[in-house]
Amino acid sequence: MKTEKPKNKKPLIYYYFVMLIALMAFNLFVTPMIQNQRIKEVGYSDLLAALDEKQVDEVEVDNQTGKIAYTIKDNKKNVFVTGIMPNDTALTDRLEQSGAQYTAVIPQQNSFLMDMLMWLVPIIIILGVGQLFSKQLAKKMGANTMTFGKSNAKIYVSAETGKTFKDVAGQDTDRSGQSASKTITCLPPAPSKPRVSAGDEGVAVSWTTRADVDGYQVFRSTAKNGTFDLIATVTDPAQNTYVDDEIQVNTTYYYKVRRYVYTEDGNAAYSNRSTVTDGAGLHLGVPGHITTTRTGTTAIRMNWKPTEHAVRYTVAYRLKGGRKWTYFSTTACNYTFKNLKVKSTYQFRVQAVSPFGAGAYSATESKQALPPTPGSVKVQRIRAKSAKVSWSKSQGFTGYYILRSTDKKFKKNVKKITVKSNKALSYTDKSVKKGTRYYYKVCRYTGKTSGSYSKTVSVKI
Repeated sequence: MKTEKPKNKKPLIYYYFVMLIALMAFNLFVTPMIQNQRIKEVGYSDLLAALDEKQVDEVEVDNQTGKIAYTIKDNKKNVFVTGIMPNDTALTDRLEQSGAQYTAVIPQQNSFLMDMLMWLVPIIIILGVGQLFSKQLAKKMGANTMTFGKSNAKIYVSAETGKTFKDVAGQDTDRSGQSASKTITCLPPAPSKPRVSAGDEGVAVSWTTRADVDGYQVFRSTAKNGTFDLIATVTDPAQNTYVDDEIQVNTTYYYKVRRYVYTEDGNAAYSNRSTVTDGAGLHLGVPGHITTTRTGTTAIRMNWKPTEHAVRYTVAYRLKGGRKWTYFSTTACNYTFKNLKVKSTYQFRVQAVSPFGAGAYSATESKQALPPTPGSVKVQRIRAKSAKVSWSKSQGFTGYYILRSTDKKFKKNVKKITVKSNKALSYTDKSVKKGTRYYYKVCRYTGKTSGSYSKTVSVKI
C-alpha cells in the first residue's frame, strides 16, 4: 500500500507577515483613497472666483508644501486644494476682503519615538494575538507547535507635517480621540479699532498692546475699502504707537494693525487685521488775509496770516498777463518784492510749505508799482492864517503833490501844491482864510508818475 507523504505545513510566522503586509497595504492605498474622496484639486482661478463671490469659509496656506486648502460655506464636507502662486502678493488682501477665516500652517515634525510607536504598536498587537492563538492551539494539538522565527524586516516612515485646517480628510486617532499628527495653531486675537491723530510729526496710529505677542504690523491705504500696504513692523510688544511720517499733506489715510508671534521653528504667525481706522491726514491750508502795500516806487510788500503746520512759505510774482512766475522762499509772514518797474502792474501769490509737502497757492493779488502813498498825514492850524500839513518819511521818489479844497469831495476850490523835495516831511499853507475849513490829501511822484493820494484830513482856520 502506497503511503502519502504528509503536506508541509506553513510556519505561523508566515501568517504574521501576510497580516503585516495587508496592514501596510491598507495604510498605503486604502486610507488615502478614503481621504481623497473628500479632497478635490481645483485651479487657482477657482479659488480667486470663490473669494470674489465671498463663498469661502476657511482657508489654510501651507508654504512648505506650496498648497492652499479651503472649504466653501455651502459645502463644508469637501476640501478644495490648489497650488500657491508665488507672485500673487495681493492674496492676503483678497482673503481679508472676502471675510474668510484664514491661517498659515506652522510646520511641525513628529518625534522619532512617536513615529516608531505608530508602527510598532500594531505589530506588537498582531504578535500578541498570534502568540495567544498559538498557545491555545498548542493545548489542543500538543506541545510540538510551530515557533516564531526572528524577523529582520525594517520599516521606514517619512515624517508628516502638522495640519491646522479644520476637519481635513480623515485623520487617524487613538483611543483618546486625539490625532497623532494634528497641530492646532493658537493665533493672537486681532487688535480692536486703532486710534489715529495727525500732527506736525505725521499721523500717529495707536493700539492696545499685549504681553503675549512678539510685535505688530501696520498697514495703510488712501481708500477705506482699498488695498492696504504694509508700512511698518513694530518689534517691541510694549510699543502702542507708530508715527507715519511718510505722508503727503491734504491726503486722507486709513490704517489697520495686526499682531504676530514667533513659533518654535522661527516662523511668524499672524492675527487677523483690525477694523479699519477713521480717516486721518495733515491739512495744510491756504494763507489768508493777504495785503499788498507799496513801500517804495519800485517795491511792494505782501503780508499774510500764519498757516497752521507751515514751516515756511513760497511767494511768487509776475507781470500781469505774463506766464513766467519768479519764486522766493521765506519763513516770515511777509515779503518785499523789489526792483519793480514803475507804472507796471504785478500779480502776487503765496503758498504754505510743511515737511510733508506744499499746500495750494492763494488767490492772486494785483498791484501797480508807483510811488508809495504817504502815511500818517496830519494837518493843524498854526497861526490865524496858516495850516501845516505833515506826513511820514519815505524814499525812492522825486517829491510830493498836495491837493487842497474847501469841498470834502474836492470838486470846487481845488488847488494843487508841488513840493519838489523828497526829504520834506511837511508843508505850511499860508494862503488860507480865517473861518474856512480846508481839506488836504498828499501823494508822492517820480518824474511824471504819481502815486495814490493819502486819506483826507481837514482843519478849520
